[in-house]
Amino acid sequence: MWNTTSSEVDFQNDVSDIPFYNNYKWGATFSFPLFLRKASGSYQLAQLKLLENDLGRQQKELEIQNKINQISTELDNLEQSFVNMQELVENYTRLFEGEQEKFSIGESSLFLINSRENQTAGIPTQTLLKQKPNSIKPKAN
Repeated sequence: MWNTTSSEVDFQNDVSDIPFYNNYKWGATFSFPLFLRKASGSYQLAQLKLLENDLGRQQKELEIQNKINQISTELDNLEQSFVNMQELVENYTRLFEGEQEKFSIGESSLFLINSRENQTAGIPTQTLLKQKPNSIKPKAN
């Protein structure tokens, strides 16, 4: 604001004619808080919430990855167990057949043949074949 009521201003003779001398304001005011605690605290709180969300997401990813690894390992173990059981059945069957051949030659007894037959029959061959899921395939080395 400027005093425009007087037509001319003489700065040399009268001090009262100087613009802004009689409590007139000109310009802009600016204020800034000395301490930014509230704004800084809000910013830090937001940063911590973002970090918390990120860490929570990472934890969920790790939990899912661990679950996948656990299931994969369990599937591998089941596959290996099935392969081992198949080999066991095959080996007992070979022993039984070999014992029958030895008996036909005369080098074995009926007791040994019955023992081999009981060992072979004790393994649930049909149950193993029925329990194998179609999706499980032995790994090729």
